[in-house]
Amino acid sequence: MVIVVLCGGSRTVVIWVTVIFLLIILLTDFFPCNHQQVLNFYLPMAIVFSVLIVAAILVCFSMPERFCENTRIPQLYLNSHVWFAVAYLVIFYQF
Repeated sequence: MVIVVLCGGSRTVVIWVTVIFLLIILLTDFFPCNHQQVLNFYLPMAIVFSVLIVAAILVCFSMPERFCENTRIPQLYLNSHVWFAVAYLVIFYQF
């Protein structure tokens, strides 16, 4: 898939095929699960991925550093890339 993405025009096709493939895997795994397995795996996964999506939105709009241009602390420690990296690391430690 990486080679196809580097070729150029078929990037969106490769991204959608990857998303559909991951959804098929998750759905075929989700339906035979019992309630305890859903609470142990899918609920924390949904929470962590929602935090990752919020962090990605903060990166896209560069939220904290856009409104605090002249202050030092948000520019160094509270910028959106730090929050995205923290959310990304939580995914690796969670799963």
